[in-house]
Amino acid sequence: MPPRRGGRKGRGARRTQLEEQPATQATNPTASTPSTPTQVLVEPQNASDQLSAEAKHLRDFKNYNPKTFDGSLKDPTKAQMWLASVETIFNLRYAKQQEFLNLEQGDMIVEQYDAEFDMLSRFASEVVTNKATRTDKYVSDLKLDLQVFVRAFRPTTMMHCVW
Repeated sequence: MPPRRGGRKGRGARRTQLEEQPATQATNPTASTPSTPTQVLVEPQNASDQLSAEAKHLRDFKNYNPKTFDGSLKDPTKAQMWLASVETIFNLRYAKQQEFLNLEQGDMIVEQYDAEFDMLSRFASEVVTNKATRTDKYVSDLKLDLQVFVRAFRPTTMMHCVW
């Protein structure tokens, strides 16, 4: 079926342009292609967010100063000890993640709860993937009387929760 001459109008008007764009880039990678700013920025941001999260996890892991494995299997005891030390690091990280998941304000004042929440949330970046889930977790673990009060304001970020 030959392409339309007048182009599409209405809801799907931009769809064909976006679908044709990768094919143009594949045939001529140096050619500049006009595109909408929102479509171009969506994927690189997700990729850069994922890379920065992975880099953060690696940096956190390196902060534990893990022993390096030389790769030799001459001494299986050494290999087993190395594996046990690395597993200990991951178990500590998992324990902190569990501590975050179980965190509640309880008898802490809000400032203490806020500091504890911030400190432990670093270990649970998979749980609080965006501002909305982070805010919801924060509010749902406040004391019930504060929780009702804060929810009345419908906070969308942590800054809206903490006055």
